[in-house]
Amino acid sequence: MLSCIVDAEILRKLVKASSILVDEAKIRTSSDGISMRAVDSANVAMVSFELGKDAFELYEADESEIGVDLHRLEEILGIARKGDRVSITVSDDESMKIRIRNLSYTLSLIDPSSMRRDPRVPNLEFSAEVCTSGEDIDRAIRAASKISDYVILGVENDVFYIEAQGDAESMRFEMTKDELFELKGGNARSMFSLDYLSDMSKSFRSSPEVRIHLGTDYPVKITFPVTASGEVSYLLAPRIESE
Repeated sequence: MLSCIVDAEILRKLVKASSILVDEAKIRTSSDGISMRAVDSANVAMVSFELGKDAFELYEADESEIGVDLHRLEEILGIARKGDRVSITVSDDESMKIRIRNLSYTLSLIDPSSMRRDPRVPNLEFSAEVCTSGEDIDRAIRAASKISDYVILGVENDVFYIEAQGDAESMRFEMTKDELFELKGGNARSMFSLDYLSDMSKSFRSSPEVRIHLGTDYPVKITFPVTASGEVSYLLAPRIESE
């Protein structure tokens, strides 16, 4: 079903980015690489990733679904040191063989048929797209979390902003079009839960490039690369502002 060797850090980033929203997931394998898509238990946020076969040192796979406990896999990958390669073999529906240097693990798999069905990807048309560093976004989100449980992401007159309003305090972060890597489209404004965004930002804070797709009272889509042929994507539903 699957036999591969890949940089442990690449796989760890994918698993960590996914495990902040879901405990378990169905990883799809094909001749082109692996992919995953899952929604959290509250149906508020979705995470997906793709890792092309070019990211692997060795990759052989059939079309299949592998049910994985993400937290257990993350714990195992956490043993790896920088530069380590991880070897993974799945030959049946019951277990995954994992080898990191001279350490070998057998991880029990989950029956994919007993897991939630993969979520449908909605057809969304965003009115604005922003590209900047993960560090910039993470810093603004951490600042907003000091005073509120919700945050507004928006674009107005070629300025991308993140703002939060507390009972007696407020915070606003701005980046002009010239300060951003890229800004496309028109105005946008939506409110989101900081609980979700704070967790998500932990996964992309070190990414040199993060793309944010926005609308008005609309979901936000956040994408960032983990390698040249691998990407993580989040989709988060908005909280509609009261009049």
